[in-house]
Amino acid sequence: MIYTDKYNILDSKSIILDDINTRIYIPIEYEGKTEGEVMLAFVTEPGKIPEVRRDKIENRFALICVNFNEAYGRFTMKPFPIAELNGKQVAIHLGSYLAAGGNIRLLDYTIFMER
Repeated sequence: MIYTDKYNILDSKSIILDDINTRIYIPIEYEGKTEGEVMLAFVTEPGKIPEVRRDKIENRFALICVNFNEAYGRFTMKPFPIAELNGKQVAIHLGSYLAAGGNIRLLDYTIFMER
């Protein structure tokens, strides 16, 4: 397992999406079992600062990424809490870029669990 001083890395991926507004569903896996799922949604709200909001959509835990529409990328500043497993916090760190003239989204994420 990959780990840091503070976290075990449960998952880390880089994904290319063909639609910048598509939702993506990421399973939270621990010790070979799926423990839940987080949905990421990307929305544009003109005039608002970029942020990540928690929500519940279609009975799923969701992170709404507002104004993550930059060619040079937009990132969370620290791991964002998404769950608790065995009394330890699980968090996600993510970055998003638009490419190909703003027609595709590149998404990088890492899911962490407290050590």
